[in-house]
Amino acid sequence: MRAVFVLCLISMAYGAYYEEMYHRLKNDVSKMRAEMTWKMGMNKRFRGMSEEQLRAMSGATFDGLEELPVKKSFRRNLDLPKSFDARDHWPNCKYIPFIRDQSNCGSCWAVSTASVMTDRHCIASSGRDQPYISDEYVLSCCGPECGRG
Repeated sequence: MRAVFVLCLISMAYGAYYEEMYHRLKNDVSKMRAEMTWKMGMNKRFRGMSEEQLRAMSGATFDGLEELPVKKSFRRNLDLPKSFDARDHWPNCKYIPFIRDQSNCGSCWAVSTASVMTDRHCIASSGRDQPYISDEYVLSCCGPECGRG
């Protein structure tokens, strides 16, 4: 009986901790929303997914990685614009607004590389050449592991 009581106390303590963390996060998000010029929200594709399902989509593994030192030198006094939208800056490049979907395939390396190559080729040619560089082609030799790097 005593063990059950102790377990109940522990579970209540954890519940209170997570409740407090939830409210802190909710308050932080509310503060950030007031300062944002864009609207955040849950993408329809991910609604109803568990944390485990979302993690499985990332395909990332961190086993055996050593921690690298953080670079602490930054350029100062950069004259950066308040906003930048590549779609507006290079309107002749039709694939810049295209968002590729790797789904649950651990192929971010292929998807991002093909996307960047597609955009950079168009930008370098001032919109004359607009190839669609296929991430699917890059991944065609990867097999069932879906290109985990």
